[in-house]
Amino acid sequence: MKMNQQYFYIKDKMHELGRKLVGVVELGYPTYMVHLDFMKPNDDPMYQIDWAIMHFVKDMPCVNIPSVARIIGMEESLIEYRIRTLCETNNLKYVPKNGEYIVTIEGENNYFSSEDSVMYVNSSKDLLVDGHTLKIMDEKIYTARARVESGNKSDTVESATVSKDCRQIKDLLSKLELMTNTNKEKLLIPSDSKDFSTSDEPTFGSIKLYFVFSVDSNGTVFKDVMFNDQIVKVPYYSDKKEKCYFEGYAKFNYGFTNLAIGDTKNRIFDFNSSNIFGILNSLYGWKNIDDTYFTYLTSNYHGQRPLTVNINIDNFKKSLYIRDLIKDLKRGYVEYIPNPKRPDTFIVISVISTDRQVKDIITFDEKVDLLYKTGDKNQLMNFLKESNYIQSRKDLILLGRYDVLESIDILSYIKSI
Repeated sequence: MKMNQQYFYIKDKMHELGRKLVGVVELGYPTYMVHLDFMKPNDDPMYQIDWAIMHFVKDMPCVNIPSVARIIGMEESLIEYRIRTLCETNNLKYVPKNGEYIVTIEGENNYFSSEDSVMYVNSSKDLLVDGHTLKIMDEKIYTARARVESGNKSDTVESATVSKDCRQIKDLLSKLELMTNTNKEKLLIPSDSKDFSTSDEPTFGSIKLYFVFSVDSNGTVFKDVMFNDQIVKVPYYSDKKEKCYFEGYAKFNYGFTNLAIGDTKNRIFDFNSSNIFGILNSLYGWKNIDDTYFTYLTSNYHGQRPLTVNINIDNFKKSLYIRDLIKDLKRGYVEYIPNPKRPDTFIVISVISTDRQVKDIITFDEKVDLLYKTGDKNQLMNFLKESNYIQSRKDLILLGRYDVLESIDILSYIKSI
């Protein structure tokens, strides 16, 4: 899943929780894939047919396919296929010399045990485990069927040498053996499975987690780890995330930082004025920016809130990227990417205006856009004249609506001929 798409899923989740999303950092979290071998109750829909065939063969080793098909009530081709499968799985053995089928010892065990016993069959499954602890991960990661990316083990994985015979893997197998059916199902392991083992070495890889910074309406800071659109528990981060803060443009650190500084747990941004000036210049092309252009609440306030850009008619007119500014004003924020080489890290900056003139010109732009898209140039011309034609043309130039100006100028020329 692309990061920008994931970002909007996370933002929607924060909105559901009544929070404002501030920043997202993508993490490649280390994992191991453990190949499990185990026994599970036979849930094969063909089992009843196979059972009938096996008992028929036991009584009549020289199988007559049409007779078996007629008695069981199935197509001959299906009976032939199931007999072939039973031979391949070593439940039956064909003796060409006399044209008979013999029930093998394995077939006896699988199809001729006591009526009240459950038939178990061999099964296998790859189970994802935490790369740091080699323990089972949050159940939400399994129900969403996490996509695992292959990779080489790095020095960041603080774990002992991992092998199929190490203590952690043995503990995992023992835990699966004692696990309730409810918990097994959460891991997508069939109920009543037993005799867990592994014969292959665990495979190292990683999954994408997201470190999410947000604030609620009271300014309380939240730091969560998410998988897809779900908040998950990751024990490895439990004692680390309180030391993390989302650092913006200031020190060119676009991830989270593990700093053992007491006040960092209540911080999200770390900007200074010169950094903010650079951001606003990049976004809207402003020159000679001063502190009236923005509001930045530091950690000395009640919690930490996003950087807010304040738009009045004066700085509105000075923007070199007026269409971008209008777009951001309409939705109330802009998603700023500090480093184009790291598009996975976003900073949300609020963009607001309480200036009546700014609101009026945006309303004017919306009305013009609506009429222009309908294709009724006469109606568009009438609206501009009713709104003070000379001022309307000045506003269109300010708004960068040269497409509209060209359209009405062509109409005026045609009418003058």
